[in-house]
Amino acid sequence: MLPISLLGGGSFSGPALTLLAALAPALFAWWSGGQLLRERDDPALPELLASRRRANVRAIAIGVVAMIMLGGASAGWGIPLLIAAMIAAAYPLRTRLLGETWGFAAYLWHTARSIAAGFGFWIALAYAPIVVRLVMTQAGAERNGMMRSAWWAALQTVR
Repeated sequence: MLPISLLGGGSFSGPALTLLAALAPALFAWWSGGQLLRERDDPALPELLASRRRANVRAIAIGVVAMIMLGGASAGWGIPLLIAAMIAAAYPLRTRLLGETWGFAAYLWHTARSIAAGFGFWIALAYAPIVVRLVMTQAGAERNGMMRSAWWAALQTVR
């Protein structure tokens, strides 16, 4: 069982373990992609790619769990780092296997736009209650302020 102080991420080891857990799946993906490039003429390449994908998903799951358990609050920056590292690790395999000719920056921009288009609605939907609460709080504060000034004006005219 892990001590509670370790779960809080208060020490130096939390961010260091988060960094390690974020970069380890990307290193595995980069290494396994290099292995697949050697077998690019293999007729079983689709099955090998599917197997690699399952292994990458397992590595990502283990990395995220390790970040949350060992890094604590550092998982807030560790998970986006893991996603960015996985995208970067997939670049060499993608360019050689699919014959893509764009540069790394264009690839990152394309992938970021694809993620935003695919998940943007759901991210906005997840933040909607926070936005509604802020708007309602602001509207309530303005309404209360107007009501107080109206009562104050009414009291001044009665005297």
